Parts: sequence; C-alpha cells; structure tokens
Amino acid sequence: MAFFGGGKTASCGMLLRWYREQGLVVDKRDIQIGDILILNFSGTQDTQHCGLVVDKGKLAGTWYTIEGNTTPGEEGSQDDGGCVALKMRSVRSVVAVCRPKYKPEEAEKIDDITGHWAEKAIRRCIERGLLKGYPDGSFQPDKPVTRAELATVLRRLILVEDDGK
Repeated sequence: MAFFGGGKTASCGMLLRWYREQGLVVDKRDIQIGDILILNFSGTQDTQHCGLVVDKGKLAGTWYTIEGNTTPGEEGSQDDGGCVALKMRSVRSVVAVCRPKYKPEEAEKIDDITGHWAEKAIRRCIERGLLKGYPDGSFQPDKPVTRAELATVLRRLILVEDDGK
C-alpha cells in the first residue's frame, strides 16, 4: 500500500497526486529515511523522477536514494536507464516529499535455524538488524543468497558501521 495504493504508477505526477490526496506529503525540511522524493533536475516544479530515501547524504542538504530506471554515475533522471542505483540527491532537486504509512515491523519468530551449524551467528546478526527472515517466518539458512539480498545486508552493515554500533 506504500506505493500508489498497491497498484502500479503511471508517472511521478500520478504518484505525487495520490500522496497529496492521502495527506501524506510533508515539508522538504523534514525528510526522513523511508520517504519518497519527487525530483526535478531542471529547476521547475514539474515531476521528473522519484527515489526512496535510504540515508542522509555525506554533504549538507543531500540524501541517498534508491532509484530505478536510472544509470549509475550520471546525474539527473535518465529515462529507461535500465538499472536500480544508489544516488545522492540535493534538496534543491526535491519537488515534494511523500511519506508512506509503513506498518511497524514485528519481531519475527524464526524457527528453521534451530540446530543449524550457524545458528548462533545468524541469531546475533538478526539481533543487530543485519539479517531478517522471510515474510513466512522462515530464514532458510541453506538457500543461496540473491544479489539483492546481499546488497541489502551490505547496506545495513554500512549503516551500522557509520553509526559506530
């Protein structure tokens, strides 16, 4: 339900319109991790691109976003760029900030790691927020890890290291 009521979006403009109708647009001085930034790179208020905020940027007034349909290493929006990339975006490019209503995560009871050779290490990583189980409550410790899963764990590790935890 976080994205356009669970349906597909046709454009950034439609996405923004839906969030405005739901009363879920906030001031761009209050950007938080989990927000969706609606962006424009030409200095107008037209909607060109959007990204999910995942971290505060290293430079003042910047945020890291995960964006699809983009090209790594290039600025602005690249239509049909063909990949998902981590981008650093300036608040100057933000047209609007949409704040989805996320459901709070519940502690997952993972029972398929009991007795596994890596149980202690897996539980320690879960406690530290590096690993999570699947929505069905399983962990599947012997299942191969996908690239997306590995990228997620690495990002969580970077965030933990940056926080000094």
